[in-house]
Amino acid sequence: MITKGCLKVSVLGCGWAGLPTAAALVKNGYTVKGSTTHLTNMSSLALNGVLPYRVIASLAVEGERVTEFFNTDVLIVTLPPPRMQGLPDYHLKVHREIAAQAIRSNIQRVILYSSTSVYPETQGVVSESDATVTPSAHSGVALLEIERCYTAQKELDVVVLRFGGLIGPMRHPGKFLRERNQIVNSAAPVNMVHLDDVVGASVFAIEKPLLAGAYNVVAPIEATRGAFYKAALTTMGQPEPACDGLLGNFKRVSSERLINAGYQFKQADLLRWLKTPDQMR
Repeated sequence: MITKGCLKVSVLGCGWAGLPTAAALVKNGYTVKGSTTHLTNMSSLALNGVLPYRVIASLAVEGERVTEFFNTDVLIVTLPPPRMQGLPDYHLKVHREIAAQAIRSNIQRVILYSSTSVYPETQGVVSESDATVTPSAHSGVALLEIERCYTAQKELDVVVLRFGGLIGPMRHPGKFLRERNQIVNSAAPVNMVHLDDVVGASVFAIEKPLLAGAYNVVAPIEATRGAFYKAALTTMGQPEPACDGLLGNFKRVSSERLINAGYQFKQADLLRWLKTPDQMR
């Protein structure tokens, strides 16, 4: 069995979620390589004990010491769906190339960041088996197709982490609605996850080698949009908005599969988190 000190983890995309994940893995005793597309970000990686690499993932994986970066036991792919004007299949081609590079590099395990936008608005609870090829409202990209770039490869051992709406440092949820005076669809549930659990679930996926397939990572809190965003705006000193009281299209994403696998959420009660002083918000 490979021990932590010998296990190499490469994080492709050390941005808002990728860098804290890489830093946490360093603290846990792993040898961690992190990629960025900008040379100016290399020092941030090094300051966190992460071995810095410049890697550009496009129709070909390019950069400095790419072969060395992909010489790893675990590859974490945090890259959001890229966009390219006039090339609707660009994002798929990029991820197919990353998956092909992983296969060429004989990587043992791939952890892919995805999103709960793979689920349609069912007016009820959704679990991992309910995913459909649904274009994201934000990017226009069908994330399930990206997931299949990896999960369809028999050579790869893949864990897909489907995150809810991301909140945490620099992503205070109150900022999403602060210009509005009414919360629409206020009776619908929220599906959010704090950065602490993005990092926690990523570490968990590495340390639980029997994990396989897709897992939802959404804080197990039953809160309405009205209650959640009212609390968020209140903590920012904003006027309390009105709620329309409506229950339109919605879904409640279940993290039961991840919890049953043994994961314990660090920020399970996001309403409590909102009320706790947090200088990083």
